[in-house]
Amino acid sequence: MVLPALFILRSLLVRGKAKGSESPRSAPRAQLIVFGILLGIAVSIAWWRLFEHLTLASGYQDFIFGRKPYGSNYYPGTLSSRIEFARGFIVSATAYFGILGGELAAHWSPEQRVYIWRPGGNRSKLILDLWLLWVVLYSIPIMVRGGGYILAAPQLATVLACILLCFALTRRAPASRKSAIRDSIVAGVFITLLACVLLLPGGFLAFLPLAFVWVGFVWGWISGGLLWRFFQLPAVTASAK
Repeated sequence: MVLPALFILRSLLVRGKAKGSESPRSAPRAQLIVFGILLGIAVSIAWWRLFEHLTLASGYQDFIFGRKPYGSNYYPGTLSSRIEFARGFIVSATAYFGILGGELAAHWSPEQRVYIWRPGGNRSKLILDLWLLWVVLYSIPIMVRGGGYILAAPQLATVLACILLCFALTRRAPASRKSAIRDSIVAGVFITLLACVLLLPGGFLAFLPLAFVWVGFVWGWISGGLLWRFFQLPAVTASAK
């Protein structure tokens, strides 16, 4: 439901030509991402309300929500806690789907019908690209494992560490594509280690980011290619010199 709405919104926002140019208007990326997050949360709330009405109509809502007294093979505390956990997880998951959907809609090429990443000459936009890539890649294994408040700790720590490393990673032009990928992979692993340091006050939570250290390798491989393409732009190359 989120993706079709985002593509419709994109077609409405880019309708017509850009001022003083024959090329179509560029898609407003920030607006699409914000709209995707809000729409994702709204859709999840709507599905939750539908679930409430269906369970009420079935006559077993109190049983499903854990409101019945404790009995044989019936644990109301377990049911109610899992229901609350599922509700929070769905809202957070759809928010990430909104971010991903906004990115897809912003970079979609209607003429070629493919997803194209065209690097701009702005370093801040490149940092945002790399940060969003980390958020999406890191969210996939967490959602597969069911999410939860415990897994939210390493995600938050790595997201903060990723911002710092992205600023350092984009300061100078890489010598080659190979070196760009190598530096990005090293940065991806260092993001995990820095997150462990940030979580040291939480005790055992400091070791959780190590379970997702492979995300740093995947992120580094993709980010290295994006970093190399960015510094090959004529405007960026000229400014670097």
